[in-house]
Amino acid sequence: MAGSGRGAAAGLLAGDAPAGLRASRCRPRRRRDPRRSLHRRAGAGRRARPRQAARQAFEPHRGGFRVTTGDITDTTQTVAAGQLRAIIERIERLNEEAKAIGDDKKEIFAEARGSGFDTKAIKTLIRLRAMDPSQRQEEEGILDLYMAALGML
Repeated sequence: MAGSGRGAAAGLLAGDAPAGLRASRCRPRRRRDPRRSLHRRAGAGRRARPRQAARQAFEPHRGGFRVTTGDITDTTQTVAAGQLRAIIERIERLNEEAKAIGDDKKEIFAEARGSGFDTKAIKTLIRLRAMDPSQRQEEEGILDLYMAALGML
């Protein structure tokens, strides 16, 4: 047995094997047929319950909403599509306006730079002017405190 070349476990009988190496007497697990679950989910062969039908209407793993005849009429789809189109167009228009405003700000900063102003200081002033006066004083006080602690004043 030892010289057969198959290793030490090759000569063991089924009853001699350690507990971890014994063959299982359980049946192998049966794999589910995916077509059967889809068939059942669609409600074929049984009556769908209202809650279950609502859950079945949205199937994210199948790519979105499952639309069956009678669920949504053409007018509802048209209204929803029109509303979606209007929302998207409004957002696109705002994006274009924001881009135009950004371009205008770049031109103004280029003009300020050409006049000899420091654009970083201008941006800081704009940020400080937008703050509430009490918030600005608090921030300046903390900054002064930290600068004094580091010996920068």
